[in-house]
Amino acid sequence: MSLSKKQLIIELFMPVLMIAVSVYFIVASVPMGGEGTFPMICGVLQLITSIYLLVKVLVKRDVVVKLEGLNVKKAFFTVVALVIYVLVMEKIGYCLSTFLLVAFVIWFLGYKNWKIILLCSVLTVAATYLIFGVLLHVPLPMLFFH
Repeated sequence: MSLSKKQLIIELFMPVLMIAVSVYFIVASVPMGGEGTFPMICGVLQLITSIYLLVKVLVKRDVVVKLEGLNVKKAFFTVVALVIYVLVMEKIGYCLSTFLLVAFVIWFLGYKNWKIILLCSVLTVAATYLIFGVLLHVPLPMLFFH
């Protein structure tokens, strides 16, 4: 399927945005010295995959992004929840903010079994804390458990 100009812009938006974010992370991590190693690695890997996606879109010109059936309201509020998460994490800590984000997103996207929502939220916080806080030694904003 050939891409229209509008569809090509939509297809190119995400890889170009991710390239910009990758470059920002790489540049911002350089002055951090040893503490910037993990963000640097993530930035480089994201840059490589973003360039790959950009080239793939430009060469293949296939439709990948399909917006039919997209619930704009749910997508918008999910993005708003992510922005709020970033803004409150320093104030209320990683564990509580992540727990609330996961619970909200699961509930907002339609799942209403609170036992499962709470279990998934707790497991997500525990797993991500173990991976980033314990295994990778990434400093996380902690309100409790210093």
